[in-house]
Amino acid sequence: MSENYVFYEVYVEGVEGPRYLCVKNDESIITSNPASIESCSKILGLIPYERVIDYIDLLEGRTKKTLGVLIEDPSTGIYRGFLLGENTPICLQEVQGSYIFIQSKEGFSVKPGDLLGYTVSDKLETRKIKSNCEGLIVFIIDQPWEEPRKTLVVVASEYRSITARKNP
Repeated sequence: MSENYVFYEVYVEGVEGPRYLCVKNDESIITSNPASIESCSKILGLIPYERVIDYIDLLEGRTKKTLGVLIEDPSTGIYRGFLLGENTPICLQEVQGSYIFIQSKEGFSVKPGDLLGYTVSDKLETRKIKSNCEGLIVFIIDQPWEEPRKTLVVVASEYRSITARKNP
């Protein structure tokens, strides 16, 4: 039995998007019209998942802007996820190989030495991918255009859990 992978939605502060995350103190809202909401402390626009790499400083290991990472529970319509502030330190782990299989998902907690997945070489040699980081996996960014293929696993230890509902 196979499981369908569902990507988290990524919201970035100060970016235009088809939907927005309005961050409030106790409750956040997902809306397509941010002008219809009052009292937002932050407004973040939805971007394509793979573009999140544009908002990460790969040299310094920090976020460039405030990022919201959310997934919708279809049974309730409630979004759950986490918020990373601007300049949040992050741990980056690049994985290279002909075939990369990541078993962990966003939202999983990891410690150094935890198994993240496997790589398989063209010679069919299998190698374990073990975490170098401690914290919460916030992004798994696949880069299939790179040769050899690369995947970037991003882990943060500083984040805020958030819940959002759709604006009626």
